[in-house]
Amino acid sequence: MFSVILLTIVAFSVVGGASESLDSSDVRRASRNGIDGGLSVSNDASQLVQSGNNNVAGPSMADFLSLQSVLAQLQAEMEAKDQLTLANIQQLQTEMAAKDQRIQDLEQRDYVERCESGDLGTPSHAFTSGNGDRHVDLTATFSRAFRTTPVVTVGLRHVDHFATEIRVSATVQSVSTTSLTVRIGTWVDSRLYAANVYWMACA
Repeated sequence: MFSVILLTIVAFSVVGGASESLDSSDVRRASRNGIDGGLSVSNDASQLVQSGNNNVAGPSMADFLSLQSVLAQLQAEMEAKDQLTLANIQQLQTEMAAKDQRIQDLEQRDYVERCESGDLGTPSHAFTSGNGDRHVDLTATFSRAFRTTPVVTVGLRHVDHFATEIRVSATVQSVSTTSLTVRIGTWVDSRLYAANVYWMACA
């Protein structure tokens, strides 16, 4: 920079046609100004570079550690959610297996669509005379037909008999989808005045 200024001064003197030589003080003053100006420009450039370096500075170690902590927390939360989801899936699978077993058990059982019940009774003084086997058949008709032949159960509800030698029986003689027949009887020399039975049919 100093050389350039000095050459410029010399050239100016030559071009202007000045006859007198440059004063040594002028040369020193010009040299000092050139050096000071160069130093000022150099300092400004250094400050600009330093400012740029400050503006593009990367994340600090604290920022990096904070990011690591956030990522670790997110990973822990995801793992906890995964474990909860897996537990819920296993519970649902267990419940579904139990329901499947229940369905299989129900499919293997005999299906009962409906039941119907009623009662039947002998006429009064039905077996007050005679000896040996005596009986009467009583029939009940269902309110509507069963899809399949029902299973019938009967039980004595009322018995009116002479004081001694009590003998009475009640048996199902026949069953269809529309009716049933129950036989009530006695035997030997028993005196059965009347008997009634309950019946139930299910299919």
